[in-house]
Amino acid sequence: MGLPGAAAPTREVFAWLEKASIPVSEVADTRHLGAAVRACGRLLDGGEAAADYFSRRRRGFSAVLGHAVLLKRLSENPLGKRDLPTDWRPPKAEEEVDPRSIGNPIRVRQTLAMVSYVGRRQGPRFAAWFGCMYYGMMRPQEVANLRRSGCELPAEGWGKLTFSESSPAPGKKWTDSGASHEERGLKGRKKGKGRGKSPSRTVPIPPALVALLREHIERYGAGPDGRLFRSERDNPIQPSTYWRVWDRTRQLAMTPEEYEGLLLKRPYDLRHAGITYRLNSGVPATQVAKWAGNSVEVLQRVYAQVWTQMDEVWIDRMGDHG
Repeated sequence: MGLPGAAAPTREVFAWLEKASIPVSEVADTRHLGAAVRACGRLLDGGEAAADYFSRRRRGFSAVLGHAVLLKRLSENPLGKRDLPTDWRPPKAEEEVDPRSIGNPIRVRQTLAMVSYVGRRQGPRFAAWFGCMYYGMMRPQEVANLRRSGCELPAEGWGKLTFSESSPAPGKKWTDSGASHEERGLKGRKKGKGRGKSPSRTVPIPPALVALLREHIERYGAGPDGRLFRSERDNPIQPSTYWRVWDRTRQLAMTPEEYEGLLLKRPYDLRHAGITYRLNSGVPATQVAKWAGNSVEVLQRVYAQVWTQMDEVWIDRMGDHG
């Protein structure tokens, strides 16, 4: 397996791969296939991967095997036979949200109010960021890519946010461009072809978030590409930064006992809290799923434990049931 003209380090890598790899034809062996699928369910440190992560890697592995079939290196895709080891199970799907992690709407808003008090410069930059996660039910990578053009922010009343891409931050080593962030389509949606066909999501936002965003834009403006959230040096926001701000926010807003507990432990719990608020306000699951960018099935499974505060409403609607 030569690589003419390649640098010495590259040749060494390919030499190692050739030595460490098995022939493609042997992948169909149940032992090797099982080991490969198990590896798809593990992280580099040996920990168990999330269900979505495992699914993506398994799909990629299956695509490689399918290509091997096209090249006639395999007679069929061995993953299609489903004869994997019976003593192994793939990672579990996303677990249900623990009610203790989201608290009630008043508690969430009180915590959000403390973001601006985290330092003189850093905290105020994130007041609208965390507001988007709660009031707009947005994922962090979606907030990172929010553009001024996607914001409808009236002087009074409800507004709207429209976004069509996310901007995750896998790190410089894992992006094609060498940048920390890379642009992708919204989670669970395929990018369309042609003008106007890129998948997008429009979310109505309450006056509280409209005010936060208007203040943010007035104070910080937008970047050259229209993004609202940038660092002081005009760079994309890093996950470590907003995690650090949120941790300090919780220290300011909570008692020591609350801080050590599950209440809003992760920034992502704000999104969970926003979704839960809408479900418990009686908004149909189909509409909440559309706003949140989830399927109804995921919504019902993940939020089963927190979708429990509507008994009196449903009883009143059923009447005597006579």
